[in-house]
Amino acid sequence: MTTTPLDPSAPLRALIVDDEPLARDLLRQLLEPFPDIVLVGEARDGLEALQQLRAQRPDLIFLDIRMPGLGGFEVLKALGGDNSLPTGHVIFVTAFDEYAVRAFEVEAADYLLKPVERPRLARAVERVRRRRGERHNGSGTLRSVLERLDAMESRRASSSFPERIPLRHGERTALVPVAEIRRLEAHRKKVRIYARDRIHEVRDSL
Repeated sequence: MTTTPLDPSAPLRALIVDDEPLARDLLRQLLEPFPDIVLVGEARDGLEALQQLRAQRPDLIFLDIRMPGLGGFEVLKALGGDNSLPTGHVIFVTAFDEYAVRAFEVEAADYLLKPVERPRLARAVERVRRRRGERHNGSGTLRSVLERLDAMESRRASSSFPERIPLRHGERTALVPVAEIRRLEAHRKKVRIYARDRIHEVRDSL
């Protein structure tokens, strides 16, 4: 299937995929003030997400990562053999920050941590709008995400050492190249990570 750039003036047709009813309710409420987003469906698990993705062909998918059965990344992989692969921008929504590197390696539009707040959601949606208006060869579509998942898994097969690690700073997650880390030291109940340009502190053990 050949993808074509989306009409920047058309509404974004969105699908919410999350196994938690309260999380779906909150995201639905947060999306109400956005006039150019039309919610076309919700899915409670990975299998239902596959059905909705193939039936609705949304422009934008808010995708949870940890779900019973198929998780978010597994949902995308399961679509890999589908010749009628739908296009769409992916925003991951999760309570866990350890998947940030993997999400950005496949060029997801954004990575939102729960509980999602409207200003942060607005920035993510604006990023999708910018991508949508660009003329390129499918960057940010599900097909591109799947291709990058395949490439990333091939790299993992040859090396288990990550190139970057996610470090949480309040509501933000910094992706720090491992090559820039100079040393680590224990500091009370935290770990100080001395990188090339700054010192990071995380609540973890050595």
